[in-house]
Amino acid sequence: MRIVSVTSSAPYDGIPHAGGQYVQKLCNVLRSMPHVSLHVYAPESPMNLHAIANNVEEDRPHLLKGRESIALSFLGRAVSAKARQLAFVMSKVVGDQRLWSAIKNDDALHDDLEHADVVDLQWESMARLAPLVRRYSPRARIIATFHDVDSQRWMRKCERSSGFRRFLLRAAGCYVRRAERRCANDIDTCVVFSIKDRILLEEAGVAPGKIVVVDPPIEFPKRDCNRRQVTSGCVLFVGWMLRPENVDAIKWLLQEVWPLVVDKVPFATLRIVGKDVSRDIVDLASRDGSVEIIGYVDDLASEYEKAALSVIPLRDGAGVKFKAIESLISAVPTVATSVGAEGIGGDDIFWKVTDESDEFAAAMIEALLTDRAQDDALAVAGDIRKRFSLSRFQERVSNLYVPRH
Repeated sequence: MRIVSVTSSAPYDGIPHAGGQYVQKLCNVLRSMPHVSLHVYAPESPMNLHAIANNVEEDRPHLLKGRESIALSFLGRAVSAKARQLAFVMSKVVGDQRLWSAIKNDDALHDDLEHADVVDLQWESMARLAPLVRRYSPRARIIATFHDVDSQRWMRKCERSSGFRRFLLRAAGCYVRRAERRCANDIDTCVVFSIKDRILLEEAGVAPGKIVVVDPPIEFPKRDCNRRQVTSGCVLFVGWMLRPENVDAIKWLLQEVWPLVVDKVPFATLRIVGKDVSRDIVDLASRDGSVEIIGYVDDLASEYEKAALSVIPLRDGAGVKFKAIESLISAVPTVATSVGAEGIGGDDIFWKVTDESDEFAAAMIEALLTDRAQDDALAVAGDIRKRFSLSRFQERVSNLYVPRH
C-alpha cells in the first residue's frame, strides 16, 4: 500500500511544535505497518530544510518548490499598511500559491499521486489542496487532518480587533468557512482532534459521516505520579514562541496576572519553556527576578516533574492544545483559559478555567497554597493517559488508514 503525505511541516525528531510532533508520530506508526510505503512531501521552507538535515536518508521528505504569487508579492511590498495587512491575510487564507504551482509541476509527486492508495493531507492549509490532488489521484482515499478549524481562528482574531483589521479578519473567516465546506467535497475522511472541532466542521457544512475524531498520542516516560519531585511555588508555561498566540499569552500572563500572584505568593517562580523566545519577551521577563526563560529543553517531562502548577493562558488560536494534555497526564494542577482548555473535556479536569485576569491569578494562588490541587490532578491523570496513549492511537490509525476488508 502506498501512502502519500503532504504536510506543511516536514517531521523530524525534536521538532519544536505540537503539530509537527503529531505528524512525526503518525509517520512512525505508518512506517511500522507491514506492506506500507510512505512518501512525504512538504513545501520548501527554512524549517523544512532543517528537517531534511535531521532525517535519515530513507525518511527524508521531498521538498516542493513553486513560484510566488506576483499579486501578493506586490501587495506585501506596498507602502500602505492596509495593503500589507491585506497581503498577509490573503496569503494565509487563500493558501500558499507556491504550493499549488509546485503540485502542478512536480513530476515525482504526480507519479506518487497517480499510484497512491491513500493521500494524507496534514493541516487545513493542505486540506484545501484536495480538489487539485483529486485531479492527479482520482482513485485514492483522501484523508485530511484538521489540526485546527481555521475559520474559528480567524473569527477569534476578528473579535479582538477593530477598524479595517476587524473587517478584513471577518471577511477572512467567512471565506475560510466556505473553503472548509468546498474542500471537503473531495476529501473522504476529515480527521479532527476533538468533538468541538467536529461540530465546527459540521456547522461549516461538512457531512457528519466524513468526520472522524482521533485523540492525538501524548506520551511521556512512565513515572510514578505519586512521587513527583515538586518544587514549591514552581509555575510552568510551555509553548513554541514563534506562534503569535503563545506570545500574546505570555505577555498577558506577565503583565496582567503574574504581579497578582507574586504579591500573595512571594516564593513563586515562573519557568517559560519553549524555543524561539523573542527579545521583547526576554526584556519583559527580566523586570521580575521570579521569572526564568528556559528556552527549548530535550526532556519536557522533567519540567512537569517538578512543576507545582501549569498554566495555559491562551486567548487566541483554535484546536486542542497539546500542552494542556501533557500537563494533565503528568498530574500537574492546571489553570487555563477557555481557549487553552477547549476540546479536551469538561472544566472539572482542570484546577480552574477562566478568562479573567484576577480570577486566573486567584486560581493560581489557591493551587500553589493548597495540597488539594495535587490530589485532584492525580485523580484525573490516569484516565487522560489511557485516552491519549500511543497504543490507542496506533489502533485508531491502523483502522483509519489501512482498514480491514
